Amino acid sequence: PLMCFNAAKSWQLPWYDNRQKTVESGQSYNGELVGIVEDPTDTIALGFPPMLIKMNTSGSTDYYMTFNSRSEFNSGTVEGGNQVMIVSAGGEGIGYAESELLSKLNAGGTYTLSNF
Repeated sequence: PLMCFNAAKSWQLPWYDNRQKTVESGQSYNGELVGIVEDPTDTIALGFPPMLIKMNTSGSTDYYMTFNSRSEFNSGTVEGGNQVMIVSAGGEGIGYAESELLSKLNAGGTYTLSNF
């Protein structure tokens, strides 16, 4: 099926570097989040919203978020289509690490990270 990697795995790929946002522990982000099927050349610096958000902790596990848009090259996604997906992973988003799906959110949904 046509589907993409989760947010932690997508963070490792250079395809979305100009549409990534890092939120440090103790900070927050209140804004739009778009799916990776959007044009990745529209950069955050030009005012376009992020595709991937990394919630950077001081520990070994970080949290990653994306909107899992069920369209175009992601039209075959089998889980969490058109929902915000939150996953955890180690490795600082650089090297191999297992990831774990923590939450699938609909519009207006919330998820609280402890120790963030």
